[in-house]
Amino acid sequence: MYIIDDFIRFRTELIHVPLKEPISISLEQIATLLCCTTRNSRFILQKWIALQWIAWIPGKGRGNRSQLSFLVEPDEIVVSHAQQMIYSGQVAETLTLMQKYTVTLPRANERFQRWFRGQFGLQWEREQGKRIETLRLPLGEPLSVVDPIHAYLRSECHISQHICETLLRYNKTSGRMESHLAYHIEKNESGDRWTIFLRKGILFHHGRELLASDVIYSFQRLARENSPYQWLTREISEMIERDDRVIEIRLTGPNHLFDRYLGNEHLAIVPRDYVEQVGTDFARMPVGTGPFKLIRNDDGLVILEAFESYFGFRPHLDRVQFIALQKKTDENEQITTYGMRYEMDEVVNVEQTGEGNNGEWQRATSDDWCVQYLSCNQRKTGPTANLSFRQALQLILSPKQMLHELGGARHEVATCFASWKRDSLPKEESQRESELCLFEYVRLLLQQSNYQGESLRLHTFTDRDHVEDCEWIKEQCAMYGISIEVHYYAVSELLQPITIEQADLIHDSATVGDDTELSLLEVFLSYNSFIYSHMKDEDRHSIDRAITHLQSLQSGIDQQKAIAKIERILQQQIAYLPLYRNRIGLMVDPRLHGIRINRQGHVDYRTLWYKA
Repeated sequence: MYIIDDFIRFRTELIHVPLKEPISISLEQIATLLCCTTRNSRFILQKWIALQWIAWIPGKGRGNRSQLSFLVEPDEIVVSHAQQMIYSGQVAETLTLMQKYTVTLPRANERFQRWFRGQFGLQWEREQGKRIETLRLPLGEPLSVVDPIHAYLRSECHISQHICETLLRYNKTSGRMESHLAYHIEKNESGDRWTIFLRKGILFHHGRELLASDVIYSFQRLARENSPYQWLTREISEMIERDDRVIEIRLTGPNHLFDRYLGNEHLAIVPRDYVEQVGTDFARMPVGTGPFKLIRNDDGLVILEAFESYFGFRPHLDRVQFIALQKKTDENEQITTYGMRYEMDEVVNVEQTGEGNNGEWQRATSDDWCVQYLSCNQRKTGPTANLSFRQALQLILSPKQMLHELGGARHEVATCFASWKRDSLPKEESQRESELCLFEYVRLLLQQSNYQGESLRLHTFTDRDHVEDCEWIKEQCAMYGISIEVHYYAVSELLQPITIEQADLIHDSATVGDDTELSLLEVFLSYNSFIYSHMKDEDRHSIDRAITHLQSLQSGIDQQKAIAKIERILQQQIAYLPLYRNRIGLMVDPRLHGIRINRQGHVDYRTLWYKA
């Protein structure tokens, strides 16, 4: 970059000279303008000549001045250099670089931004005579973990599901498990012995066929490698490889939900030989059997490529690329450049809109079943370990008031995590509406808790909605004399055990997917769940007993009741405060078809196709 900066400084000093018009100049003058020696100025000129930035005719004879012509302007050089950096995947570095030239070269920055926005959406390219369709989308942060046994963020899990697949799949319409990598599953009457039959001819991305030994290895790996999802396999007492495609799994007790476990994204099947070959790199570059294979994942660029040997239907798209912006772009500009744009401010059903340049864009909406909540740390000595204090906090923080005052994508009050109970109103909120002396009641609870004005640590992520929520929570608590210190963390920092332990409260979103029951078990049992991490030992034991009972049940209705009972245990203790659910709107290019939005607001890239 020094050579570009030198050229910009030099051209700025001679800005009055028209492009391609020669001027007379000596090496001494050039050295003065560049603040360097005459010898160094010769080296710099040679580089500029080689790059065809200038034309140079040296003066002949002593005292004769040379002729110099500018062939390009700095704007063009900077934009071209930035484009090459983007093509090489240096996205973060490029955006930082262009920020540097916002003042000195505003036209270059504007030109680059127009070009950069045009790189998103559907791109057609020709490779070896074939048309390649690439959907290019923005990504908020780089993906450091895509390994299914460690993936935590929704974005990580979503992309991981396109790469690594499970034995079974949950059908949200029927509420039943369907065959996938396994074409058949059998269980005995008591539900403690399961037999899995694998499909033939399924290939991993590196070319080897899926075998029963890979299934056993994948399950053992999750249990062995400190995965936060070890609860999925903790009841497995023995796994027997009957042959290359048949596995018998024996459990320590009945579990009629075990087929649902087999469809959990964290129990995806991975190839033993490849995992052992690449070691820790597998977390960033996993290999599976999915419809897309991961061919690149670094700080700037993630590339999924259609797997030609996929045993199911090959994706219509050839590639899906994610460019890590690490900062938000202007939302108004996203409409015409990305092909898909998440709207977080307006709620309507699928309809025609007049926005966009190529015909009318469609707006599709989806209720986000994930719940924003506040976890109360009962394991830390302090106010949140006291039930009276948590009761006061519950009365102070009204989700209904939060939705009214903050608006945006906050769609409905969440009274619990269980989706089938989403219309119920908890007693505490009803009391809050009719309580005439709320302030006195809260003050009484705070006195009972022996709260002495201690400052509470509220930890959360740096996303805008988390910031808005936590600032609102801080203001509400201050009205009742409760002091809150808000601390914002990157994902990797917030997930550190010490960060979780130090927090009195953590603001997060509980992921509730298509299989609601399994999603709730994940919230209550996973080691990286803030609710689990903050839970008292007595509550953990109570939940373990309730889950043992849940697993003995075969009726779906009975299972839902058991899950609701588990949640009641935690709500009675006010282990967490559910706040709200979002409504997600998606603006879509009318040429884009096959859109499926799941309950987490994500699009299935396998079914997307463009009508040219």
